[in-house]
Amino acid sequence: MKKTLVLIGRILALTIIGLIATILSSALTPQPEIVRAAENSGNGDTMLLLLVERLVVALIFTFILENTTIRGWKLAGLMFWAVFGIATFMMQIETLLFGSAFPALSTGDVFLLVLTALVGTLLYVPLAILVMGKWKGKSVQTRPLFRKDYLPRVALVAVIYPIFYFFFGFFVAWQSAAVREFYANTTITSAQPLLTIIQIGRGALWVLVALPLLVMFEKRWVTITAIAVSFSLLPSIALIFPNPLMPAAVAQAHLIEIASSMLLFGAVTGWIMTGSKEKL
Repeated sequence: MKKTLVLIGRILALTIIGLIATILSSALTPQPEIVRAAENSGNGDTMLLLLVERLVVALIFTFILENTTIRGWKLAGLMFWAVFGIATFMMQIETLLFGSAFPALSTGDVFLLVLTALVGTLLYVPLAILVMGKWKGKSVQTRPLFRKDYLPRVALVAVIYPIFYFFFGFFVAWQSAAVREFYANTTITSAQPLLTIIQIGRGALWVLVALPLLVMFEKRWVTITAIAVSFSLLPSIALIFPNPLMPAAVAQAHLIEIASSMLLFGAVTGWIMTGSKEKL
């Protein structure tokens, strides 16, 4: 009972710390004009939604940090690599790719958003590790960060990713009339072979940002779960906010699309990358 209460207290602490880190990162970094305008317009539900978003992130961090065998600065570095890579780096590639759908957002604005996320992640990760009591102790890395036998597995994951991307993009997101209208004038479409090639490259990059999660746990099922949940929710949960870049219906469609497709893709990625001979 005591252990459960301590864990609940830590989750609440991570939620509050995440809220503070988000507010501070926005205050410390310059914001795109469209974001400032949206913030000034105000929304009574924003704070509640922010708490929900930070609670979801706190739960993901709790699962990872409760089960990891890594400690201290090494853990901080691996967590930053994975969280920033999954939540920010991979998603802003998509923003740049479909930039014509966001005429109010320049390339410079995208980099400002990346900077804000960078600062927020740098603030949050060390404090989360401190709250979870993982700064001290001996690190036990369960497998090397880079392995030669990863190469064919990465190639397989890279080829598989566009299948998830286009399947869920068409059968989930594209079924929304609002989504079809929103992307009607984009300069790159799913019919272009270039987009398929780019998504194969992104498939390999998804493995790259997940590499830290491959070395942090002893049990295979924990690794697979951590990758699946991180891929699913870290990039998508922010879509619950009122979005100045897209209508609410478009954001909701993308939330469902990304959360569902990346949950499955993350599980498949974890399964392939860990190998069938490893301990469940």
